[in-house]
Amino acid sequence: MNGVGVDIVEVDRIKRAIEETPSFLRRVFTPAEIAWCERYRSPAPHYAARFAAKEAAFKALGGKSGALRFLDYEVEMEGERPVLRIKGKTKEELGEANVLRFSLSLSHEKGYAIAVVLVSFEGEDS
Repeated sequence: MNGVGVDIVEVDRIKRAIEETPSFLRRVFTPAEIAWCERYRSPAPHYAARFAAKEAAFKALGGKSGALRFLDYEVEMEGERPVLRIKGKTKEELGEANVLRFSLSLSHEKGYAIAVVLVSFEGEDS
């Protein structure tokens, strides 16, 4: 069985959250994600894409992961390809869900960032 999640985020919304709420970055993004995004002259689109990825992954899991814990979802780059890693309590809760893998696509353009996540579950009929 597969699950699909899509999320779109207004880049300015994330930029405002970063500027207005000092703890926002530490509550939503891992240190590695912060380091990646801050490499860019304009980091907000990169943060927005990662925020969208976390929301899309949560949707793709269809409630199998309990609550959305942003820091349990991490977007890493393998070369030019984004990869989604799940850790912490969310990973523990997914242990029985038989998640085979996540596929992730990110994009940002003209003030918006979007993420699409496909999750494949082992042993469930499609």
